[in-house]
Amino acid sequence: MEFQAVVLAGGVGKHFGVLADKSHPKALLSVGNRPLLSYPVEALEKAGFTDAIVVTAGDDTAKSVSKFAENYTGKLQMQVVPVPEDAGTATALRAIADRITSNNLLVLSGDLITDVSLAYLAGKHCANGATATVLLANCRQNVEAETGKPAPPVDFIGLDASGDRLLFCASAKTVKREIKVRRSIISHKEQMDLRADLIDAHLYLFSKAALETLEKHPDFTSLKEHLVPYLARRQFAPADPPPADKPSGDGKPELAALPRATSGVFVEVVAEKKYAFRVNSVPAFCDANREVSTLGEAAHLTGYTLSQYDNVVDATAQLGQRATVGSACIVGERCVIGDKCSIKRSVIGRNTKLGNNVKVMSSVIGENVTIEDGCHIQNSVVSNNAVLQERCSLRDCQVAPAFMLEAGLECRSEALAD
Repeated sequence: MEFQAVVLAGGVGKHFGVLADKSHPKALLSVGNRPLLSYPVEALEKAGFTDAIVVTAGDDTAKSVSKFAENYTGKLQMQVVPVPEDAGTATALRAIADRITSNNLLVLSGDLITDVSLAYLAGKHCANGATATVLLANCRQNVEAETGKPAPPVDFIGLDASGDRLLFCASAKTVKREIKVRRSIISHKEQMDLRADLIDAHLYLFSKAALETLEKHPDFTSLKEHLVPYLARRQFAPADPPPADKPSGDGKPELAALPRATSGVFVEVVAEKKYAFRVNSVPAFCDANREVSTLGEAAHLTGYTLSQYDNVVDATAQLGQRATVGSACIVGERCVIGDKCSIKRSVIGRNTKLGNNVKVMSSVIGENVTIEDGCHIQNSVVSNNAVLQERCSLRDCQVAPAFMLEAGLECRSEALAD
């Protein structure tokens, strides 16, 4: 199978507020004490890929990601290519068209954490002779904080009776009062199962024909919103207009060629025991850190082995007297945890120092953070190199990289940055 791989690493990440900036782009935020980008990169390596194009939004992000690529210890070679910061996913792919030489392309988002076999997906794509193959994940049972009601659908997905063929897809935000389906699809498929419990995982496999379609439509800016729905709509329509009749050697007109359907658009729905999750917001970032540190969910993806207490405390970490680390926690390398500290359902980054009597609950603490005596942190994210002076209290807060919080301050539901 001839495949190339492209990772769309994005840029700062507009949904991450103070947690990400040009020096700390979304792709390098830490999930389970690993850069987020390392998860799709490792998945490609496990599938047998030896190189990948990593596309970033902007030159500043490219510089940071290039440092990650230089320090990556795996076998995968990364070519980091910047595109304009405002480029959509389809625009980004079109911008690197001259670097794509294979007949098939695997494209995945740099914020996707998954253990779905990419080698299996590639084999399925080729076996089906597909124009495109799309990975779909099951929606989570989210509720709206204000009303307590189930959150509205994210995507509308139409599948054939077998569940393998994509007949319709649209983001819920683009659908108003009605859903329109092409007549050619209904005429070929008597049944369509319209589902709102699946979401596009932003992992695609494209044939050369799909990439040629992208080149022909410079108005397409998004793979999810434009290219994939177009391919699904057109898969049962004529590939090209039939040629005009022309005289044959005996002077009689030749019959025009009959239109042929294009190759299909197929899907793979993530199996129940597999994991696929996009870290595309602050809540998702917190969820991902919790899940990769929890037994039975995604802990195997971090590379760590959970202890008998269902946690990870690195052998180089120092724990003070009567300090406790509960289950679903990760304490990174060279951490110093003071006396009588309590850590519950949290991730503590490398080289972080906690003073005495510090309480951390359901939080993510970055690398090289200093948290002084008597601080209490709950449901919060503290970024790399931040300093919390003694007796600070945080609840439902996000702290920017290298920010210093003065002693004794109490903060609730705040984004703290210079």
